[in-house]
Amino acid sequence: SRVVLRHSSIINPGNNFEHLGIPSGIHKHLAAILEITDLPVHNSKRLNPQLPWQNSDKELTVQDMIQLFGINYNGIQEATMLADNGQVRQAVIELQHSSFGAKDLSTFQTRFNMPQNPIQKLIGTEDTEEQSGEANLDVQTITSLTGKAQTWDFVFGSDISWNTIIETLMTTEGAPKVYSCSWGSTESFFTQDQVNLIEEDFKKLGLSGVTFLIAAGDSGPTMSSSCDTFNPQYPGASAYVVSVGGTKYNKFTNIQSCWMHSSGGFSTLVSRPAFQDTPVADYLSKATLPANPEGKVYSTTGRAYPDIAAFGAYEPLLSGGQWEPVAGTSGACPQLAAMITLINIQRYQRGLGPLGALTQVLYQLPQGVGFDVTQGQTYATNRDPYECFDQFMYGWRAAK
Repeated sequence: SRVVLRHSSIINPGNNFEHLGIPSGIHKHLAAILEITDLPVHNSKRLNPQLPWQNSDKELTVQDMIQLFGINYNGIQEATMLADNGQVRQAVIELQHSSFGAKDLSTFQTRFNMPQNPIQKLIGTEDTEEQSGEANLDVQTITSLTGKAQTWDFVFGSDISWNTIIETLMTTEGAPKVYSCSWGSTESFFTQDQVNLIEEDFKKLGLSGVTFLIAAGDSGPTMSSSCDTFNPQYPGASAYVVSVGGTKYNKFTNIQSCWMHSSGGFSTLVSRPAFQDTPVADYLSKATLPANPEGKVYSTTGRAYPDIAAFGAYEPLLSGGQWEPVAGTSGACPQLAAMITLINIQRYQRGLGPLGALTQVLYQLPQGVGFDVTQGQTYATNRDPYECFDQFMYGWRAAK
């Protein structure tokens, strides 16, 4: 069993138990010290703003997404009907007390001829003084693709652990079964013991019937500051979440390619699950990869991510009354979360439960469900866009 002791205030960062004033006699009984480090963010990349919103060869509309995803509009109408009895619930997760604009959300839904669907419930405390483009992107995308399905907004601060976030989701009465989260950091912010505890909680969340989707990141194959080792995203590389990458779609050519900043690769702290063995082996046999002496640059035995991808470039956003196209896996994640909600609707109507833990299922889907994105490449963009080598020439195969 696990005993959680909460400090009355946030303590200074550090992994040395002695430094934290913890008696040496109990060091061997501690797995990790949590909630001592601010969680960095996945910020969407702003592109050149255009007013009014233009339906060009690059910029996507909600109607484009509905058509390209093959959404039956009846599914959205069904979401509207089922929402009345609270069956259909989904949620976004925000950090740093990020707030969305209710007026922007309403205007966005009107602009794309979608039903008015305000956020039904707010859990946590927002910073109401300044809107967040990230929060606006999340709520505008997920609500506009799911009719009147109830959408909740879970808002947390920065000094919080993923264990506490997951605990909140599992103990909130009537909480949704689908979550979209566009926040995260790199594995360098975590110890192995910390990740082990978080993985345990994500596993429990999935077993409770929850589908948790998270943006894979916007820095390509994220590299260390010295460009000599791969620094994977987490929890984007968790084995118990659906990790979402980004693609770029050209309306004129109908070609979908890898968005160059979409993160992906192999975890150094999470072991590769068995269901990934075959696709990873296939990928490694075909991909052009850089030199990896003694496996010190990147691991090929860790969990591969992302699992799936959606549109990650030229997504519509209205923030603070200003329209602008943005790019990022932050937009792709709520798109796919909306798809899971629509699938759950079909399951509810057949007397079935929610999809729940979905990661392994994605690797068992038959041919014809989705497709491999083999055009384009990603770059390590956590520093200068081209300063580090392009690690995954053809993109991790599961950008499907």
